[in-house]
Amino acid sequence: MKKNNYIMVLMLILLLTLYGCGDDSSSRSSQPSEVDAESFTLRAVELWEDYDYSMVNPDGTTDSDGDGDIDADDAVVFVETFQEMGYSVPPTTVQGLFDNEYTSNGYAEDGSDPDVAVNDFSYTLASSVTQDDLKNMRWELLSVGDIIFIDYDNDFVWDNAAIYLGAYGEFDHAAFFVSDYYDKALVVDLDWDEEIINLDISFGYSAVRTPDYENISADRL
Repeated sequence: MKKNNYIMVLMLILLLTLYGCGDDSSSRSSQPSEVDAESFTLRAVELWEDYDYSMVNPDGTTDSDGDGDIDADDAVVFVETFQEMGYSVPPTTVQGLFDNEYTSNGYAEDGSDPDVAVNDFSYTLASSVTQDDLKNMRWELLSVGDIIFIDYDNDFVWDNAAIYLGAYGEFDHAAFFVSDYYDKALVVDLDWDEEIINLDISFGYSAVRTPDYENISADRL
């Protein structure tokens, strides 16, 4: 009788090891099945803050303008952050983020070359926040992760795609972007009306879109 009890105890331990530990290990994942706004925004700042600005041909890995620093722009920040987090997002331009399209030129501006094929990819979705809302600094209407597109020189081509961070550090409403004015990627205070991004919004065109997390998370590297 004692021998049978001993065998039953051993079998119970074996079953707990196989099923209990198996369930525990399967519940741990190195990456979420779907990316979310908070993880995206925090990772973008962590990866790209203080990177050099360039409009030559930034790709996040080279010094395209020859000033000794690695270059990036807002499209590089957007795409490479998602790629670093494990999602297959094709390189595009700031304009491409808005238009939901990319070409074989990747981060390089492709102009109107008819030989360059344009491909569709849903990077961003429409937002109800308007240009007037941005001009009136109604940041409470934004959601963390929203992308603020800015055409500061009024040439109908988007120059910046700033990421709205919400409350960040000492700021109640912050944004992160790669600025030609500051010549680097940085976090700025949207509540300061003289901040360069607010001046660009005031005198240029602007719009808001939100990352298409569902589409982006559907493609894993």
